[in-house]
Amino acid sequence: MRIMSATRASSTNVWSATDYLKRKFGLDETRLGGLDGLRAIALLMVFNVHFFGFYTGTNFFSEKTSLFYQVISVLRAGHLGVDLFFVVSGFLIIRSMQGTRPSASFLKKRAYRLGPMHFFGVFLYIFAVSASPSVIDMLANLFLLAPLIKNMPVYGLIWTLTWEWIFYLFIFLIARVASGQPLRAALLLTVLTVFSCVAMQNVTSVKWIEPGRFFGFVIGIVLFAEMNRAVGQSKKTSMSKCWSDMAAVAAIIGIVAMQVIWSRYALTILDLPLQGGFYVLVDIFFALLIKASFSTDGIIARLLSSPFLRFLGKISYSFYLVHISLNWLLLNWLAPVTSKIGMLAYYAITLTCSIVVSSVTYLLLEQPYFNKKANIRQ
Repeated sequence: MRIMSATRASSTNVWSATDYLKRKFGLDETRLGGLDGLRAIALLMVFNVHFFGFYTGTNFFSEKTSLFYQVISVLRAGHLGVDLFFVVSGFLIIRSMQGTRPSASFLKKRAYRLGPMHFFGVFLYIFAVSASPSVIDMLANLFLLAPLIKNMPVYGLIWTLTWEWIFYLFIFLIARVASGQPLRAALLLTVLTVFSCVAMQNVTSVKWIEPGRFFGFVIGIVLFAEMNRAVGQSKKTSMSKCWSDMAAVAAIIGIVAMQVIWSRYALTILDLPLQGGFYVLVDIFFALLIKASFSTDGIIARLLSSPFLRFLGKISYSFYLVHISLNWLLLNWLAPVTSKIGMLAYYAITLTCSIVVSSVTYLLLEQPYFNKKANIRQ
């Protein structure tokens, strides 16, 4: 009897802890669970780039002709996860602006949402990687100007936040003209992007955005327009179970194929104008996967809405900004490895540490924004 009581108490404690974590990280909200799952996939892709990049010089402790080397080389092309973030951002930002009048409060809210964690990420990078940064370099990275200045050192993934803010400024400028019409917004954003790139082409001191890759935001807006049109015509925005899984599998195969292509022909692609449309095709595959994630019946959609992936998606912004610094600290502090097994063990250690630290920084630096937002709604 005592054993049964102890077992019940233990089970109750586990469920209570699980419920607490669900409430703490907002996992009870299932409306956009699939998108959180996709954010988790994106952060794992980006993590692979930086972790395995540390061991590129060792050929990953394997022969270049081995299957293991080929697989890791494909995982090293996980920088495409950044493009998934861009497409998701374009989708969610235009979605959040529907039915609202554009105002400066939009930029203010974005600053409050992203600023605290960004500042922490910069100082962590300085502590972990940059031993003696100049004041100018530090300020340029804090205020997201470094990626726009040629020959200026850029801390970690700051360049992606700079692009994100350029997108916010562009969408803010065109919001009134777009009048709440997503396709018009996508067209205006494309025109403004091309015009700015042409205007900046001859400014030798400025390193501007790459239109081929920046187009991910446009694809996200077009995806929302397509799904919004279906709502207006009283059609389902989500696919049937069969079509959802078929679309998701096709998108996943396409994304993996693009990673394989990049792992073998990266230098050739980079030499092509607009990267030969490489990133546009990647964005289209991601858009297809995003649409499939909204299915309520599909197997892939349910997997993306699993509690663990949704949890990783929730902390993805914190993870994104701290994992490079943590990898650098841990991999330089731990004893060097000499085998594939050792490398994979360090993969598990650094990934776990990044998740733990990101969970804490999410609760301290990101959740206050969401709590305030929830209080305003009430």
